[in-house]
Amino acid sequence: MDHLKAHTNCPPAPYVSLSLTHVSYDASSPYSLPLAYLTLTPLLLLIIYSTLFLSTRQFLILVALAGQLVNEAINYVLKKLLKEARPVLPGLDEAVGKGYGMPSSHSQFMGFWAGVVVVVLYGKLGHRYTAPQRIALSVAAVTLSTLVCVSRVVLGYHSIKQVVVGNSLGYVLASVWWFAVQELQRWGVSGWVLQLWPMKLMYVKDMFGEGPGLKEEWQRWRASGAKKARIGQMPTSAWSDVFRRACDGAHKEELERRPGATDTGER
Repeated sequence: MDHLKAHTNCPPAPYVSLSLTHVSYDASSPYSLPLAYLTLTPLLLLIIYSTLFLSTRQFLILVALAGQLVNEAINYVLKKLLKEARPVLPGLDEAVGKGYGMPSSHSQFMGFWAGVVVVVLYGKLGHRYTAPQRIALSVAAVTLSTLVCVSRVVLGYHSIKQVVVGNSLGYVLASVWWFAVQELQRWGVSGWVLQLWPMKLMYVKDMFGEGPGLKEEWQRWRASGAKKARIGQMPTSAWSDVFRRACDGAHKEELERRPGATDTGER
C-alpha cells in the first residue's frame, strides 16, 4: 500500500508530441483541416518512394530517395546556421511549430520532389509521354508543391519568406541532383555502385524508362488472351456443356424413379 502511495505521489512523466506527424490547426476555419492533411504530403511521398523502389528495384528511384534525404540534411544544417525563429500568429503567445523556421523543411522537400518529377519527365521518361502530358504532369507536381507551401503559411508554421526560400532551394537542389546523376552515369560510377553486394542482394537494376511501360504491358496481356483465361467470363460453349450435363443428370434421375422405363423408350 505504501508502495502504491509513493508511486501516486511521483511527478508525472514528461509527455511530448511527435512533431513529425503532429499538426495544429484552427478548428474554427473551414479550410484549416484540409490544409493540415495536405501538410503531411512529404510523409506520404516518402512512403511512395519506398514502395516504388521495393516493387521495381530501380536504381534511379533509390538515388532519388537518397537525394531527398540529403536535401533534408541540408535543410537541417541551414536551420542551425540561420537560426531564424518561426512566426507567431496573432492571439498566440508562442509559435505553432518547434525549432527554427528558415528555410521551411516541408517547402524544401516539396520543391525537391517537384523538381525531380519535372526533370525525369523531360529526361528519362521523355519518350513515354506527349508534350501536353508532360506539361500537365509537371504543372500538377508544381501545384501540389505550392499548395503544401501555402498550408505551412496558413497554419502558422512558417512565414512567406521561409517557404519561398525553402521551396526555391528545393528546386535548385533537384537540378543539381539531376546533373550529378547524369555525370555519375557518364563516368561509370553508377555501374560500379550496382556491382556492390548490397545492390546485388536487393536485385537493384538501372533500367528506369526502358522496356515496356504500363500501357504496353497491358496491351501485351490483352493480346495474349490472358484476360479471358484469368478474369473473363466462361466461353458460351463451356456454359452450354455445363447446362447439357445438368439436364442429362436430371433426366437420368427421372428415369430411375420410373420402374421399367428406359432411356430409349422415354425418348
